[in-house]
Amino acid sequence: MQDELEELGHDSENQQQHDEMEGRYCYLTGFIQTKMKELELAGSPELNVTTEPSVKVKLPQLSILKFSGNLQDWVTFKDMFLSLLDDSIIIPNIQKFHYLLSAISGDVKRVIQHIPVSEQGFRVTWEILVERYENERLIINTHIDNIMKLSSLTAENASQLRQIVDTTKCNLEALKAMK
Repeated sequence: MQDELEELGHDSENQQQHDEMEGRYCYLTGFIQTKMKELELAGSPELNVTTEPSVKVKLPQLSILKFSGNLQDWVTFKDMFLSLLDDSIIIPNIQKFHYLLSAISGDVKRVIQHIPVSEQGFRVTWEILVERYENERLIINTHIDNIMKLSSLTAENASQLRQIVDTTKCNLEALKAMK
């Protein structure tokens, strides 16, 4: 194509066509490169976005359940955190780490207190939390214990009965969801 353009000569009309073609070529080359990068990012969820300049993303106020180490809350916390933050390739790991730190308390915070707030620190922290709290047997036992520890009715009391029904139903549904 370049040879054909050069054969046309250098008069003003041909020069204008040449410039137009070169502009289209540059535009399409940039467009294709951009689309290829997007496809690479979409096809590789483990890709770290830090190779590009860091983008500060202003996230909306999120109501992430606070996790204090109670095993019965782990699955909900984990699913919520993953769906809102961790699956995003746009948000840098260091920002995810700050959100994670703001969503944990108590023993959980103590377990990870010495991990530096950094890109790598987020992954290390998440792996520690999963290793510690992703114990299906203990989670099941926690839900069963919640049901077994319910106090029996000593007299006809609607609010106490409602509490027993709600606690039992909540824990049974949590167990069903784990299947």
